[in-house]
Amino acid sequence: QLYIANYDFNDAQTNGELSFRQQDKLEISDRHTYNEWWFAKNLRTGQSGYVPANYISPINDLTSMEWYFTDTNRRDAERFLEQPHNGKGTFLIRPSDSNQGQESLSVLDLSSDKHFHVKHYRIRCVDSSLYYINSKILFPTLHELVKYYQTKQDRLCCLLSRACPKIKPALADIDRHDLLELDRKQLEKVELLGKGNYGEVYHGKYGTRNVAIKYMKTDIKNRSSNVKKFLDEAKIMKDLNDKNIVRLYGVCTKEEPIFIVTEYMTNGCLLNYLRKHGKTLKSSNLVDFAIPIAKGMWYLEQRQFVHCDLAARNILVGEQNTVKIADFGLARVVQDGRLLVDRESQFPIKWMAPEAATKKEYTTKSDVWSYGILLYELITRGSNPYPDMNNNKALQAVLNGYRMPQPPDCPDSYYCIMSSCWQENPDNRPTFENLYNRFDDYEIQAEPNYRET
Repeated sequence: QLYIANYDFNDAQTNGELSFRQQDKLEISDRHTYNEWWFAKNLRTGQSGYVPANYISPINDLTSMEWYFTDTNRRDAERFLEQPHNGKGTFLIRPSDSNQGQESLSVLDLSSDKHFHVKHYRIRCVDSSLYYINSKILFPTLHELVKYYQTKQDRLCCLLSRACPKIKPALADIDRHDLLELDRKQLEKVELLGKGNYGEVYHGKYGTRNVAIKYMKTDIKNRSSNVKKFLDEAKIMKDLNDKNIVRLYGVCTKEEPIFIVTEYMTNGCLLNYLRKHGKTLKSSNLVDFAIPIAKGMWYLEQRQFVHCDLAARNILVGEQNTVKIADFGLARVVQDGRLLVDRESQFPIKWMAPEAATKKEYTTKSDVWSYGILLYELITRGSNPYPDMNNNKALQAVLNGYRMPQPPDCPDSYYCIMSSCWQENPDNRPTFENLYNRFDDYEIQAEPNYRET
């Protein structure tokens, strides 16, 4: 079967990986739905090897078009289009939020007050074969529709100029059954990103690929037990496959120091990002952060994973303000819906649910409590929760029924969602599925869903 490359893949490293360029045609000879790497022949170069399945699409498939964005809703489209490198007329086509099986056109326009705004247009389909925005002009394909509006404005806000750039998806390691042992000679440290109790995190290179390298210190106490905890984090990450969770690339364990190699996120942790850029972030930007975090936690919820350390410092920010959940050092799988942890484990008090603080009992619903604290960090642009209280005072206040009040400039609807996470009875707290759906429907500004032509 013939496929086409949606992105360049020039950083093939090991395990027979095959490099290719965007728009190269690839002949797939070994395709497994459970495997994220397929064996292919590059028809341009004649070479064969493994290619990442999420970098390619069936030839002539809609997903192969540079302007078509799958798994993208209205909010995502606005976030992608409003990036500083985009100009007037940058556009994308995506699945419609409100009309299943149909598409929407989203276009970046410059208004009379010199501010950029995204306009949305519903693309209607007649008899599953003809497409239109204006019913007077019908097109046999979406490609023809795009070509037309690149040369004629015809009631749109502006001409379509160029497709919105896509973000390359994260790569998975080839073997998802075992931890992939990487060749440490190909790893290079570039810049120190942060330090912790157990080690340091660097921006690095694995060959030509940007990665994050998490080192473990060689001189820490209880080294053998901490090595196990360190590698347990990698084993947990290996089994997670969701676009809202940082991807594991592999480990190096055969000599000192040992380290975990993961996807690199260009803008660092969300907490620092909020504190640095908070003044320029609108309320809608903050909701754009809240949604994928809830979606990623919903993924964990479905698999009975408890993160145990959900906070802005453990969320990473990448290109175009994408956010992903990271730091699974305290995460665990629960069998009966709850997890009891030993007294020596170090957990952040101000983010802990009452039952976690007093009984050392963790469930998905204790992660929901922490998500509520994270929402507070978002809306206050990185403020410390329970300001003017130390850990002990904050814990005692919560156990006595205290909840943080609504911050200044926090919308009522946002605070309603946030405070619902802090119900004393865990069973009364929402699920992450519910939180995701509530935020996905959340509207900061009242505006028409679609522009009429």
